[in-house]
Amino acid sequence: QTAADTNIWCLVCGDLGAVDVGLNILLFIPLGIGLSLMGVSRPRALVIVGLTTLTVEVLQLSIITGRDASLSDLLTNSAGGMLGIWLAPGLSRLVFPSPVVALRLAAGGIILWLLQQTFAAWALERRPTDSVYYGQWAPELAQFDRFTGTVSRVTLNGLPLGSGRFAESDVVRGELARPSFEVNVGARSGTLTERTAPIFSIFDDHQREILLLGASRRDLVFHLRTRLDGLRLRSPSIVLPGAIPENPDQPLAIRVKYDGAVYHLDARDPRAEVAGNVRVSASWGWSFVLPFAHNFGPGTPWLTMLWLAGFWVPIGYWAGRSGGRASVWWTIIALTFLIGLAGVPAGFGLQIGATSEWAAALIGALAGWAFHRLHNRR
Repeated sequence: QTAADTNIWCLVCGDLGAVDVGLNILLFIPLGIGLSLMGVSRPRALVIVGLTTLTVEVLQLSIITGRDASLSDLLTNSAGGMLGIWLAPGLSRLVFPSPVVALRLAAGGIILWLLQQTFAAWALERRPTDSVYYGQWAPELAQFDRFTGTVSRVTLNGLPLGSGRFAESDVVRGELARPSFEVNVGARSGTLTERTAPIFSIFDDHQREILLLGASRRDLVFHLRTRLDGLRLRSPSIVLPGAIPENPDQPLAIRVKYDGAVYHLDARDPRAEVAGNVRVSASWGWSFVLPFAHNFGPGTPWLTMLWLAGFWVPIGYWAGRSGGRASVWWTIIALTFLIGLAGVPAGFGLQIGATSEWAAALIGALAGWAFHRLHNRR
């Protein structure tokens, strides 16, 4: 896409507009912090931030190819720089807070973690659009590679789905909204592709993706529309590695079952059967604003563990610096884990957090508390 393809006046642009807004703000926060720490006065720092963002957008508009310029980028980059300028004077208070400030920071961190867990669980709920649906067998879509194999049948909970406009979109929507549903596809494999190639997809009459089952090299990829798509955040795609035959024209039977809490994927060809499960987690909030596409598969628990541990390190540190009794703080932390990793998921029909998630959050809190103890000994 060229700069000419994008409306320069748009504020939240494209299907992932909210992701772009958030990342643009984060990108320029370090510039604002750096200018402030260098001793540049606030008025001068604001001018530098504004001129820098304006220069970047003008270059993208007139010289740099493959990049889009927009009013949104100008405003959000400037906002990020200004936020950095505002935050810089308080950095030392985050690292070396007084007991009172540390208490407030620890309490705020706990509340923020619970809020983001709740938002993640809510945002991951299925949210098909209320419009006309179209089924597509091996479609040719600009944003994807083309699946060169063939599709012989597609069913949703036993309901046959053809290629073209559905006569009864409400029926399909109702099947997708059931507590659990199952998609079965019969196909013959094609040549391997670099990008995702849709085998079967459902889009609505506004070209919004409702469901997509595709092949990305040898991996099977499945995406289902959630609230995140409506918020223009990155909605998770599920991957089953090694499910697509390496050679073309191989018979392939694919099954995807979703019960609102776990994705079950399996694929069978004459030589092998590959199957896997992926639990939906309220701790997937880290993935919503990624600058690149991420497919959830075997490696996802490790990334989720890093997210949880990283979130809880500063909370544990501030709790230690608050001067409160350790027994009281660890009771509060345990109750917070219980609410965020068990109560919140259960409230939205998800499974409670995996053991690895509980362990990661605990390790993060313990590490933060240990940092406080080490600092006090110096």
